[in-house]
Amino acid sequence: MAAELPGTAFLQRRLARAQAVPEDERSPEVQAFITSVELGRQICELLPLEPDGRRPALPLGAAATARRAVRAALKLAQADYLCVDDTVFDVACHMTWPAT
Repeated sequence: MAAELPGTAFLQRRLARAQAVPEDERSPEVQAFITSVELGRQICELLPLEPDGRRPALPLGAAATARRAVRAALKLAQADYLCVDDTVFDVACHMTWPAT
């Protein structure tokens, strides 16, 4: 079983509460939080890890991998701009990537 990062359950509850707010009633901060978590998940999907969580699953040096890495870097920049709380990104990745 994968180890859970400290704060994971809290952030999952916080995300569920934020997503329960109708879109037209969300504050900019709530929308930024939701968007940054989704961007974190997209980054983790673009750059998957091996099942052991220690190595990239994509072939290093391949042009397609490089393109995915650039797309992931752009999403990371957007997520960092929207929500500077690194914990949000860490937990979003942990929900997608296996624990090491």
